[in-house]
Amino acid sequence: MIYSNLIQWMGANGQNLSVASASATVSAAFPTGTSAIRVVCTQDVYIEIASGVSASAGTAGFLPAGVVEYLTAQPNNTLSAITTGASGTLNIKPCCG
Repeated sequence: MIYSNLIQWMGANGQNLSVASASATVSAAFPTGTSAIRVVCTQDVYIEIASGVSASAGTAGFLPAGVVEYLTAQPNNTLSAITTGASGTLNIKPCCG
């Protein structure tokens, strides 16, 4: 699917999150105007999106390595992620649309 006509990137608000076997959370909440995020990770990862959330393997949403996904999100939410294997990098880019 091509989303370029549906979304608008929100400047330089993207974040890279180092993920490992302990839950990690992005350092900054999503900015005002966020309605979705684009995520992709170098390793299989479990993610949760909410305010003050902590991801748990097996109960959070699963994102396979290398898959680009667009997820709904709200301003002031954060994202937490955890892997069950090797460490990796999760790229998170807020967008609106």
